[in-house]
Parts: sequence; structure tokens; C-alpha cells
Amino acid sequence: MTKEQQKHLVSNWKTAGAELERIHFMELSQQPFRASVEPFNGLFEMAIKNSPPSNTSGLVEFQRILAKAR
Repeated sequence: MTKEQQKHLVSNWKTAGAELERIHFMELSQQPFRASVEPFNGLFEMAIKNSPPSNTSGLVEFQRILAKAR
């Protein structure tokens, strides 16, 4: 594949990606909220039931991770 073909392919994917994102957002915005959340109810309940309660919000740990990343 030539560089020109690669550039053309990347350009096509950028255009297609933007269009697919627009379509996806449009489909999600037309779906009733309850219908979009309902399939996850079982997963949420399982996570709540099987996860031990936390003593912290996780903010301190998150700040520590960010400090390391700096």
C-alpha cells in the first residue's frame, strides 16, 4: 500500500468514524432512558451484592495515582 493510499484510508476512516458517532448518538437519544438502562440492572445488583463496602471514596488513592503520573 502506498503512502497516498494510506492517507486516503485514514481520511476515509476519520469521515466514517465521525458519521458512525453521529448515528450512534442519534440512536441513543431516540431510545427511552429506561429501556437503555434496564439491561444493566442485574449487573448493578450483582456488583452491589458482591462488592465489599469501601471505607473511602477512592479520591485519596486517585490523587496518589495522578501524583505519580506527574
